[in-house]
Amino acid sequence: MDRVKKKKVYDLLRLAVQIVFFIVFPSAFASAFTSVKEIFAAFSKGAELSWTPFVKTAVFLLAFTIIFGRFFCGYACAFGSLGDWVYKVSAFIQKKTGKKIPGIPKQAVKYMQCLKYLVLSAVILFCYLGHSSDVNQNSPWTVFSMLISGKLPGQEYIAAGILLILIIVGMAVQERFFCQFLCPMGAIFSLLPVLPTGQLVRDTEKCIHGCSICERGCPVALKLNENDMRDGECIRCNKCIAYCPRGSITAGHMTFDAASPVLVVIQAAALLIVLKFVI
Repeated sequence: MDRVKKKKVYDLLRLAVQIVFFIVFPSAFASAFTSVKEIFAAFSKGAELSWTPFVKTAVFLLAFTIIFGRFFCGYACAFGSLGDWVYKVSAFIQKKTGKKIPGIPKQAVKYMQCLKYLVLSAVILFCYLGHSSDVNQNSPWTVFSMLISGKLPGQEYIAAGILLILIIVGMAVQERFFCQFLCPMGAIFSLLPVLPTGQLVRDTEKCIHGCSICERGCPVALKLNENDMRDGECIRCNKCIAYCPRGSITAGHMTFDAASPVLVVIQAAALLIVLKFVI
């Protein structure tokens, strides 16, 4: 398959998978985040943790991420998909109007990616102190979950609604704005160890000198094999694999194409089946 056709197949397949998850299981992110709040709220009360559907969702997503990397973030998270679509619409409008909105410099992006750990720490602290209801009431993803389920938020969610609007504005300016800078689940996923099946490795000997397509196209400003401390930022969107003209990027130390339609569909199907029919 030539590179142009491979890119088109990849783009269409990823969009299709994102739409399926957005329609069938839009609440996966909210469910996982709710489990985090439940766990630390239970710790604060000295109560026994219940094996709720929320906790089951989080445990499965954590295990899935250890095996396949952050595939959930790249393909299945409704909030992440929203960010992709908002950014694409924004890029299209900018191209048509000839007015380019300046993005965040890559070096600043790398520092700002640390903000999500502060968000996670704040969430944990508030829940541990018994204020999980306040976290829920002021969370933009709570309002987002309500809207996609057809419910209108009440006045008590005004602050959360304003935050959601500001985040959407950020999504229009910076690709994967929320995922990179504010997502508490993204912070958890990025700290997990990942098996070779979920790690992307670049064979620099195959690279074209001065190419850097993988780096320029990466939505999280990641340069493979540059810094092990940032490897967790990879959301496994597989764009770098699909766009590489030399096929120099593989999963782990194996030679299979992690962006191939067959493997993407298998991973997506396994994720969907467990989330929807088992949990």
